[in-house]
Amino acid sequence: MPANDQFWRPLSTMHKVFAVSAVALLAATWLMMSKDHRDEWREYQSTADELKAAQLDNQLSQIQGEEYRQKLAELHQQGQNAREELSQSQSELADQRSRVSQLQGDVDLLARQTKFKGAERDVARADYDIAVRDGRPADDLQDLKSRFDALQQTVNEMTLQLEGKSRELAEAKAELAQRTRAADEIDAQLKALQTESDRLSDALVSIAPGEDQPLQRLTELAHSLIAG
Repeated sequence: MPANDQFWRPLSTMHKVFAVSAVALLAATWLMMSKDHRDEWREYQSTADELKAAQLDNQLSQIQGEEYRQKLAELHQQGQNAREELSQSQSELADQRSRVSQLQGDVDLLARQTKFKGAERDVARADYDIAVRDGRPADDLQDLKSRFDALQQTVNEMTLQLEGKSRELAEAKAELAQRTRAADEIDAQLKALQTESDRLSDALVSIAPGEDQPLQRLTELAHSLIAG
């Protein structure tokens, strides 16, 4: 078919129809979103959020009450006392930590050496078994067997040495933990108190954010729309 400049439909009419259709689509989209945000369940969800926020606020008030502050002050004082006691024996603690570090290095090194020596023993055992299978002369078998026995003896000795070093390391760690146990336990209690308080605060903010957090609320809404 030869090309020409004839249009099947007037362009001005098509532009008008397209513009009206775009406006109608925008209006339909806005009405759909508006209707979706006026769903009946959203009122119940808002009520549930308010009740949950009130419950969390009550729990947070109980946790951060006078008893909480007294407990926090006592733990801080106990922690300070424990750390002062530790500071008086700082030199001994440093020596103990250094000993633990040294023993840990010895154990790691000996473990690697024992592993490599065990692999060498396994190769010697395989060589002996292959020689037996192939019917090698008795002198060759004896040499291979002697090499395997020597390596097995070395591995046994290294294994015993590794077990001894491991026990020594465990005892040193236990002694170090005993020295710092009081301060560690107090720090753990302080962390538990603070963690529970932070958890309730975060939950309360996520359900009922304050007026000074519009950006956070907008960000959460954007994330929910993207995830949806």
